[in-house]
Amino acid sequence: MSFPLAKNDVTSLSEILNYSDSVNWILGASKTGKTSFLSNFILTLPQDKKVYVLDTSGKFVQNDLAQLDSVEALPIDSKLSEETLEKLQPNSFVIVDDFQLSTKVSQWQRVTNYCAHHFHLSIFLVVHSHQNTEGLHYALKNACNLYLTYSSNSKYFLSSLSKGKYLDFYNNNWKEGLEGRHICFINTNHSIIINFVDKLLKKQTSSPVLAAEMNDVTSKNLLGEMEEKRWLITNVSSGIGSPSPSSKTVIPGGELENYFEKELRLTYTNKKQFPKMFKITRCLLAKGVLDSDELILRKVKLLDFLAFTQRFAQKPAAYMTGCSSDSGSDNSDSQVVCFGFPDKSVKKNKIKDRHYYKEEKKWLRLCKKLKEHGVVIPLTLMKNPIAKSCFK
Repeated sequence: MSFPLAKNDVTSLSEILNYSDSVNWILGASKTGKTSFLSNFILTLPQDKKVYVLDTSGKFVQNDLAQLDSVEALPIDSKLSEETLEKLQPNSFVIVDDFQLSTKVSQWQRVTNYCAHHFHLSIFLVVHSHQNTEGLHYALKNACNLYLTYSSNSKYFLSSLSKGKYLDFYNNNWKEGLEGRHICFINTNHSIIINFVDKLLKKQTSSPVLAAEMNDVTSKNLLGEMEEKRWLITNVSSGIGSPSPSSKTVIPGGELENYFEKELRLTYTNKKQFPKMFKITRCLLAKGVLDSDELILRKVKLLDFLAFTQRFAQKPAAYMTGCSSDSGSDNSDSQVVCFGFPDKSVKKNKIKDRHYYKEEKKWLRLCKKLKEHGVVIPLTLMKNPIAKSCFK
């Protein structure tokens, strides 16, 4: 997934978001612009894209989205299940209106995590409120792509998302967003927030769209606080299917982000671990030190480096635990005697220590070269004290 990182970038909504095999949440109170946004979005899709609407409200009402010619309404008795999604055309869009978490959490997670990827579907879940719903608040807090209307429901939810780090940006655009029924987009994996993402569906826009990337501050004095990198999207491309030449990302290796995102998702299934690993990978891609062979500076494997950054402190073994006469105290229950012969455990410890220091020097050299290439990795993403000391 690539994002514009400089002013005057030309981009479109399809270039900012990767809709393929994804799950997207749309949250907001009634009459705040959710249906209008989806209608405009559907009209900008290529004609060969199939769009389905599943209304889970339980009432036989005429769905506004189903009135569009390119939309097919699923039968009223259909449910959001693996059996229903498996029958749909691959590479299509599924909009679930008035979604409610009424099934078991494990069954619902399989639908969103398994079906979207393996059936190649882009699922949009429309939610009116996260309050007083069984498990839905937790599901939203762990979501990746979030679309929020400027309503009280969204504002209340944002106060609990990522400890409220997006709330100030959201509040700055509250009045204009509320009056114009605009949509705010947040991608939690990339820490990206775009205030009026609905404007990017238009071929021409009179005012720029403000976007920001939230990064951890690397300064020791400001550790734990957030820094905002902001930029303006001043225009949009003339067609979603044909982006202009100037719409390319300014991040070197940015075209590899989608590839590494999918690979890391398969490797790091933990929801807390994956965002950290992907952010570190983006730091490497940003400076062009990571290639398509998954090698850093053509020498070290990416997964080995990621594992190194997450290791806790390792203490080398004591060399003389087996033979040293003063290694133990008088209160020790047992005392080991060598009788002049080298103990086998001592040899093993020495070999381990030499290997440990050799590995340490290897990673120190790599980190030094990465810093020479301008790579900056936030300290909050790493656990290894050696890695932290290198990138201070």
